Amino acid sequence: MAGVAVLMVDISTRKTIGFSILGTIDLIQLAQVACVFLVLPLVFLRESHISVDFITSRFRPALQRAVHVVSALLGVALLGVILWYSWSQAAIQVRQGDRSVTLGIPMLFYWVPLLAGTALSIVASVLVVCKTLRR
Repeated sequence: MAGVAVLMVDISTRKTIGFSILGTIDLIQLAQVACVFLVLPLVFLRESHISVDFITSRFRPALQRAVHVVSALLGVALLGVILWYSWSQAAIQVRQGDRSVTLGIPMLFYWVPLLAGTALSIVASVLVVCKTLRR
């Protein structure tokens, strides 16, 4: 919400008095990364991501569960690869001391929500697999 508020104020002041808030892009990008990646584990845990089940809905319950488990495990594998690659890239940028363009925010602040959200998404997906196997 803070990112949206900053953006709205920036647009309003730019259009009315010709003043722009310094670093709006940096703040909006940080807010977007945090919002997307910190809500992602909840999406996995609630199983509220988009799915197309017009084929699998016709399967028997046991086969549906198997497909569900396999797809969740594939998700865990993909998230693991994303986490590993992201960790590598974050380490490079932190070692180099990279900062955002306008405000000079350390890139670590952009990577922390991404890494935490991805790691928690793996945990959530594993919990979904366990819940599905218990049914």
